[in-house]
Amino acid sequence: MSPVQKKRTWLWVLAGLFVCGLFAFMAFGMVAIAGQPIWNPLVKMQADQMAKAVPEKLGPVQAELIGTIPGPIGALLEALLLIRVESCGGGVFRISSVVAQQIEREGLSFFAGVEQGRAGESGPGNGVRYQPWQQTPIPESWNVEGVYARGFQCMNPTQDMYDLLRGATSVPGSYFSSAGSAEILVVPKSQMVVVTFSD
Repeated sequence: MSPVQKKRTWLWVLAGLFVCGLFAFMAFGMVAIAGQPIWNPLVKMQADQMAKAVPEKLGPVQAELIGTIPGPIGALLEALLLIRVESCGGGVFRISSVVAQQIEREGLSFFAGVEQGRAGESGPGNGVRYQPWQQTPIPESWNVEGVYARGFQCMNPTQDMYDLLRGATSVPGSYFSSAGSAEILVVPKSQMVVVTFSD
């Protein structure tokens, strides 16, 4: 093998490693946890999109956990190959303590007139109308294998998050609604909003 051929071979190997690394970066960077900076642009895009489903009345939100199946790489391949893959997932967002305290004071009346996500934005929150809000416990139809909503399972939550949500959905004090295949749950005691979806 000549020196030129060796050099070309090494360049192809390095290019292949780079491409594999890029796909791993997109595929495994699908979860953002506990307000850490979202370094994966596809996850950042998903977080921004899911935040649009949170009603504006809940104020600014910060992503705590974002997760989907098939994930960013699957969504990219789905778009490129024009195939439809069943998907599910969601986001957990933090609300301010001021808003959480207001919800605890006003209860269900806080949600009067809250019917959609962030106004004037495209995405899951725009164009859908939430059903009338209700106080927990959630209906049995929202439980999948003992946990709230199938979309929540697709986010790959920590055990603490799973336990917190299971507790919040089984007693009064939290509030929920739905719009098509999307569900939203507000847990003021934990300053948490959970948006889930499943196809």
